[in-house]
Amino acid sequence: MKCIQCPNGQTTYTDTATSAAACQAAACGKGNFINVASQTCLPCPEDTYNDKENQLKCIDCVRPKHTMGTGKDEESDCRLDWCNPGYLYVDDLIDKCVPCGIGFYRTNNDMKCIQCPNGQTTYTNTATSAAACQGIV
Repeated sequence: MKCIQCPNGQTTYTDTATSAAACQAAACGKGNFINVASQTCLPCPEDTYNDKENQLKCIDCVRPKHTMGTGKDEESDCRLDWCNPGYLYVDDLIDKCVPCGIGFYRTNNDMKCIQCPNGQTTYTNTATSAAACQGIV
C-alpha cells in the first residue's frame, strides 16, 4: 500500500489517516506545525523553523545556530548570533546580549569576543573591530 496525498489546500491532522475523508482544509501556515495529539496548529519552538505549510514537525537549526523566538518560517531565521557587533549573546540563564568588555572587540563575523593583542586595549566595552585596540597609556 502507498500513501495518497490529499488534494491541494487540504491536509490530514494525523499521520495514520486511512481515507480521503480525513483530508481537511489546510490551516497550519509556515512557522508552525500540526500537533497530532491535540490536532492544533502550534508555532515552531525556539531554535527551529518551518518553511512549508501543514507540517507535522519543525526543522531544527543546524548547531550552533539558533533563532530568537518562536514561529520562525525560514532557514535564514537560524543565525549564529543575534547581537550587534561589540556584544556577545549569552544564553546560559541570561538569554541576552552583553558587552564584550574593555580590552575586547567583536565584529559581525566573530562568534566570540576577541582580546586585543598584548600591550593594547579598547577604551570602550563595546568595541566593534581590531582597529579599536590601542596602545595602553
